[in-house]
Amino acid sequence: MCTACTLQVPSHAVYEMLMRGCTIAMRRVGPGEQSDHLTRNLIGRVGELWAEMEVAGRKPDYKTYNELIRAYGKASRRPPTVCRRGCSPMPSGLQPHVSGLQATRM
Repeated sequence: MCTACTLQVPSHAVYEMLMRGCTIAMRRVGPGEQSDHLTRNLIGRVGELWAEMEVAGRKPDYKTYNELIRAYGKASRRPPTVCRRGCSPMPSGLQPHVSGLQATRM
């Protein structure tokens, strides 16, 4: 492999397609069911791809967030809570930063 090839960072589309491929190969887990070993391995790979994307300096866009949520949904797991400002995953129970929005009653 040439030096130029090793220095290139994959695009958002590449990460999105890799996560989608993992999601498609998963077996949907119903309520009260346990996921099989393939689904557990694939959801782990989706998490690895997400971490790799962050290390590579690619900020997630709405399509990669969508694929992350789709993968965790199919595996019947909760995705790690991620701040909208691009922070690392937050401890459970905390809400993402929301500025300029106010709750209104109808």
